[in-house]
Amino acid sequence: ANVASILPHSRCLNLNLKQAVAFSRQLQLSSIRNAEARNPVQKYGWEYLVRQEKSGRPLSPHLNIYKPQLTWMLSGLHRITGCIMAGSE
Repeated sequence: ANVASILPHSRCLNLNLKQAVAFSRQLQLSSIRNAEARNPVQKYGWEYLVRQEKSGRPLSPHLNIYKPQLTWMLSGLHRITGCIMAGSE
């Protein structure tokens, strides 16, 4: 089924594949141009991130480095049940 026939009022989803690819290429080119217009501090930071990525290190800490604790689980459960009860009026 065509996306436009399913969601006729959505302008964003009415783009055909060729338009989406062209937009993606244009976005990539503009990001390359912007990369050249960085100041020295931004350039050093960008080079650092590229080096970290090539070494296989994650760019930020991930949840899997922490040991799950009971208090986290109970806090999450309390929040979820509170949201459910608040929406059940």
